[in-house]
Amino acid sequence: MDESYRTTLTNEMGEKVEVSMADLLENNVDKLVSDYTREMSGWAALKSKVGVGTPKQLDEYKGFLVKRSKEAGDREPERAFDIAFNSVLGRSTEDAPHSMWSRASRMVRSQAFLTSMGQVGYTMLAEVGPTVAAVGWRTALKAIPGSAALVRRMANGELKSTEARFLEDICAPGTDLLRNQPYLRHDDIGSTVWDRSTATGRVLNTVDTAQQYGQRYLSIMSGMAPIQSSMQRYAGRASALRMIELANKGDLPEALTHRLRNYGLNEADQKAIFKRLAGMKKVDDIAQSWDTWAPKERSAFSAYMWRVTRHQVMEGDVGDSIQLMHSSIGKVFVQFRTFMTSSYTRHMLNGLHMRDMQAANMVVTSTFFAGIGMAARNYVNTVNDTEMREKLMTSENLAKQAFQQSSYSSVIPFMVDTMAYDLGLKKALGGEDKPVFAYGRSTGLDSGVKGIPALSLAQSAWGAAKLPVTALDPDSDITQKQVKDAMKLLWFQNMTGIRNGVSEFAKLFPEESN
Repeated sequence: MDESYRTTLTNEMGEKVEVSMADLLENNVDKLVSDYTREMSGWAALKSKVGVGTPKQLDEYKGFLVKRSKEAGDREPERAFDIAFNSVLGRSTEDAPHSMWSRASRMVRSQAFLTSMGQVGYTMLAEVGPTVAAVGWRTALKAIPGSAALVRRMANGELKSTEARFLEDICAPGTDLLRNQPYLRHDDIGSTVWDRSTATGRVLNTVDTAQQYGQRYLSIMSGMAPIQSSMQRYAGRASALRMIELANKGDLPEALTHRLRNYGLNEADQKAIFKRLAGMKKVDDIAQSWDTWAPKERSAFSAYMWRVTRHQVMEGDVGDSIQLMHSSIGKVFVQFRTFMTSSYTRHMLNGLHMRDMQAANMVVTSTFFAGIGMAARNYVNTVNDTEMREKLMTSENLAKQAFQQSSYSSVIPFMVDTMAYDLGLKKALGGEDKPVFAYGRSTGLDSGVKGIPALSLAQSAWGAAKLPVTALDPDSDITQKQVKDAMKLLWFQNMTGIRNGVSEFAKLFPEESN
């Protein structure tokens, strides 16, 4: 087959369009296999859960859902259903995925990711809190030794222990990096490439591909993916041990029963599962007896384990998003806010609804572990800057950072700084003209509405563009701020180590121009 073959066709608008065989092919095997696997698993899930196995059946099912939704009073539910089903099938959730703006928006977001997300690993420690709160300190400590077996073998990628393989089979904890690689996340899936027929298009495609692999590298090197994977696997093991403990506990307090119902486990399924778990002591005991469980029991236990692990160590999905987050412009404005929206529903609102000891423990433990992570980040980032270290490590600043990075703070820091700083309320009331949560984000961005990554990129680009003019002006000096702005455009500049080098390099220049 000649991949270079090209011809001109007329589209439905009467326009002449040049097409080629290359437009129909995907030469990136890594991406092709992942895309195919994701779409086929989506079709398999739809067939299993709702009996939909063909595009025609899907259209009929969507039509049925739209009709029933409108009868229930919903207005224009079509877009919401398109987003949901496209996400399941690994397709773009945008309303115009083939537009130039869609492609440009993706590249802008990728650039922001590569320049800002180098220190997210420190903030992941806050996710330990919900796990400890859910299973209790005793079970949490008991789960630690066996968690070492959850680490993959470097040689062949297999899990070491039977229970680790079992947990991955039933609820896949810690597999987010494999299932949702940078080019497969729900904000990017199905996005199209630039026109391969032009030199500019081919260059942009090369840059785009490099950005996707760069994001994968950064997600690993920043600690974000490894820590997320390790903690979710730990949460899976701890939650399974907790279920064994509850099954052998006897009558449960009302609060614990309410929690089980909150995770989707009804009374009948609870009794059946507890009967199976009675007398067991280890997760391996469940794995050994799994083949004797009834299909309904296995399904109920697997669904429970999936929900509880994703509740404790959050993994965003389309259900956590709003429609604005599925448009090109919306993605630019809400980038890096998906954790905030997930936290709002899963931890903040859910905790307020439950109002139990687990919710209270989550507040304490999540804040505690978030504080540890931010203290470590502050210390590492200020190796040669004792003045800044003292400023960041004050009780007030560290407390605000711990609160902002906790799993339950959600939209609160965003709303506070939008009102207090961005809208000027704090200054109008006689306060200092700076954000309340000035040092709380690992990305270095503002907490309020001004903390849009694309806006920060534009400001850095503008500052960098003025560097040549400043350099040619004999009466002006290049300042530290200008150097730092220019450096913010570089990939991986926010990673630990590289960030320290950038800071030291900037110190070679004066703070202010003469």
